[in-house]
Amino acid sequence: MADPEEKSREQTDEDLEKVLSQPFQMDTLARAEEAAFLSSATRTVERPPEPKTDEDVQLFLRPVEMVLRPHISTANLILERLFAPGLEDGTRAVVEQYSEDLKKDIDALRKAYRVYVETAADETLTREATRQVRKYFQEETGPNEINFVKLKRFYEKIKTFNEKSREIWRNINKLVDTFSVIHETRRLVRGLETDYLEPVQKLIRSTESFLGALYRYIQVNREQRDSVTGGYRIDLSYDGSVDYTLDALARPEGEKEEEKPETDAEAQPEDGGPPEVSIARSIILETRERRIHRASLYAVPILGSRDWNRSRDYSMEISVQDYRNGLEEFKDAFLVVLRPEDQPSSLTASGAMVKKGSGASHLEAYIDLIERILNEDTRALITADFPGLLHPDVFLYHCGPNVIFRILIATLRQRNIGDVFRIDEQSQIRREYPETLIRKILIEWWTERFRDINGEQVDSYLTYSRTLEMIRKEFRALFGRGVELRKREQPGGSYLQQDEWIRKNRNRIFGLRKYEVFRRFLSGTMFEF
Repeated sequence: MADPEEKSREQTDEDLEKVLSQPFQMDTLARAEEAAFLSSATRTVERPPEPKTDEDVQLFLRPVEMVLRPHISTANLILERLFAPGLEDGTRAVVEQYSEDLKKDIDALRKAYRVYVETAADETLTREATRQVRKYFQEETGPNEINFVKLKRFYEKIKTFNEKSREIWRNINKLVDTFSVIHETRRLVRGLETDYLEPVQKLIRSTESFLGALYRYIQVNREQRDSVTGGYRIDLSYDGSVDYTLDALARPEGEKEEEKPETDAEAQPEDGGPPEVSIARSIILETRERRIHRASLYAVPILGSRDWNRSRDYSMEISVQDYRNGLEEFKDAFLVVLRPEDQPSSLTASGAMVKKGSGASHLEAYIDLIERILNEDTRALITADFPGLLHPDVFLYHCGPNVIFRILIATLRQRNIGDVFRIDEQSQIRREYPETLIRKILIEWWTERFRDINGEQVDSYLTYSRTLEMIRKEFRALFGRGVELRKREQPGGSYLQQDEWIRKNRNRIFGLRKYEVFRRFLSGTMFEF
């Protein structure tokens, strides 16, 4: 049995919800889990039989706070639509009549997400299970016993959130239906159901399907819902032959443990393209072969949960073996150019052979150089090139790692630094940028830079579209200057060759950083080639 001090530290989700509502009443945090489970206010819930859906199980191999974040980002998008500035007075008046109930529902959804989903994140759940494991096991415990508690609490939290969110979205659906028949708001809510509400319902059904598979895998004996708090509790028995992990749930019978899915931060689809159209499927579903392969990849985390922010523009990955090969080639180099004055005036094969292998001693300095330029270029992007951004880090994230990589390489060329000289297998001198090494440095820098970025802002299309409009405005202004510059330098020049001339003089007109940003965001323009 757990000692009194340990038991007093145990906090149930219903307690946390009460504390969030009344933060100064901390005395509510006492022995609630047993009370909730044994309360006479509970009722037994019979689960109808459901077939296991592999895709729904695969969905939840990813961090749960990311899988279920579309609930919050979609709610925010609906609020942005209904309360957008510039609405007609009649439309705004109708919306305001119902605003109190809508905001109350969305506040309840946000609170449920904080209470049940954020506390179901792996690190948080591990701490909770480690504290509570003695309550379930009196003898010596190991990782599988802790995982048993984790999976039990994970099921209870996600089940509770899914049912609460189902009720909240039902209310929001009714409100949208009401707006759709009122003349003043009919146009305002056009498309909300198909674009936002239906994908959320699919996510709810996917979550329910996943929970059904988990329910059967861990062999739940009884499921109860407290009719007062709405919280779910389950009763089940420990089986030492069961691997209590989501990886084991997803693993086909007979598959070796070494082949279990990689739960790396982010993954891209097989072809690198954008995912399917629904929110649930926009959390990319990997094939088993792809997941196994990811164990040998370094990749940036893809943090968006919408279709438009999980495209190739957000992806960068390199294989572990390519990185190792590139690292060895760098170490084998005979000259690393860290300063312009390091550029050689002349080279001989005999002199190169003498210094062969000196790249290893310059590795740390080279990493410092790349990181310094990354910091300088990205700082210049958000302060000098596009000043006044409301969410500068969100802007940088949407630019994507490939844009930053191209800017970095352009900066190195412009400064005449960063290249490496080595002797290849044919005893020929090669001068090159160690791109694989540079990508690895960028992946690590990118991961750290956006570790704490606001996920809701990453998913906000309103924020994205406002940024896009700012970029278009800047492009039009600079393009106009380019046209005037060409008229001065090539009076009477053919209009048909205007884009070609501007592209050739792009650094003069746009600057190397802005040019790459325009290439990223402005499709169907002169930048596509």
